[in-house]
Amino acid sequence: MKIFKRTVALVLLLAALPLSLISCNRRYDEEEVRAAAIKLITASAELNQVYYGDGIRYLENSSNNVSLYCEADPVDLDRLGFSTIAELKAKTKEVFSEAHAETMFKGSFSGTFSQSGASNMARYYQKFDDNKANPKPVCIMVLSTYESLLKGDVTYDFDTLKLTGSEGEYVNATIEANVIYDGKTQKHTLNIRLIEEDSGWRLASTTFAKYNEYQDIYDELQKG
Repeated sequence: MKIFKRTVALVLLLAALPLSLISCNRRYDEEEVRAAAIKLITASAELNQVYYGDGIRYLENSSNNVSLYCEADPVDLDRLGFSTIAELKAKTKEVFSEAHAETMFKGSFSGTFSQSGASNMARYYQKFDDNKANPKPVCIMVLSTYESLLKGDVTYDFDTLKLTGSEGEYVNATIEANVIYDGKTQKHTLNIRLIEEDSGWRLASTTFAKYNEYQDIYDELQKG
């Protein structure tokens, strides 16, 4: 009987606790997160091109050009809204979480070398003047041999945006994206994660969609 009473008391106690205390998943305002997701996904499209797509345009003839690197086109930088790597990083952190932004920085601003000798050159680096005491940024240098990971133009169908729940501190969502390439359109379902940081909601996952040429082959085989 005592065990039964203790069990009932425990159930009543748990029922009285706020949901946030007995659940490991966070609570969130759907309208707030949805509005933030639309704003952030829209802003991420341009950054996706900078980091994974055609990238920053560059000048083929500039006195700053060295080896495989060319000076970034100032006109294109003005269009993009930054003029230095530091400003690009700050712009990125306005859209993506601190942790996810760091993975983007590592892939674009750091060169890596494997034990076999193969190298992965940084896509961009900041060139400074010769003032060793107080160097000032001169221009962004762009790797001219970089091949875009993305093909086609991407549009997001925000009518399909769905918040699918929370997982720990993250909120999960899905959205349909159309990738248009060479007159053809492919539909992709993207899984998006958001997290609320001190500065507001941020994306904690990639938002780009790639045109899959193998999908065209598969579709043709299915028709046959």
